[in-house]
Amino acid sequence: MNRTLWKFGFLLALVAFTLTLNAQQTPPQRPPPAPQNLKVLPKDMPRQQLIGIMGNWSRALGVKCDHCHAEDKASDDKPEKDVARAMVRMMINLRQNANEFLPDNRIAKVSCWTCHRGSAKIEVPAPPAPPPGQGAQPKPPQQQ
Repeated sequence: MNRTLWKFGFLLALVAFTLTLNAQQTPPQRPPPAPQNLKVLPKDMPRQQLIGIMGNWSRALGVKCDHCHAEDKASDDKPEKDVARAMVRMMINLRQNANEFLPDNRIAKVSCWTCHRGSAKIEVPAPPAPPPGQGAQPKPPQQQ
């Protein structure tokens, strides 16, 4: 009987040890699903990076996700999404050709915020008034 008790105790300890090991293992984590319907940004862009970029755009334009996205995020139902893609293409072009017109690596300071300033609609300020006493400047001739 002593031997049976010893076998039962050993078996109980073995089961407890096995359960402890299984409990400590974390289940394999699945990578988040790949972004869908990317037409301008790289198709292999990690989801976290994409969400960060979209958050920056959201802050620069003062909008929420539904400004460009329909309920189905991959859908192209909203025209604002195509406008956003055109703006991204413009920024890519600007950054690729910046050395021609922005010296000293100032391109790093150019972003959506540069023009939008927290508003979805860009509002260009009126030109400054001429200094007193100079009157209106003549307009340059139109070239044809």
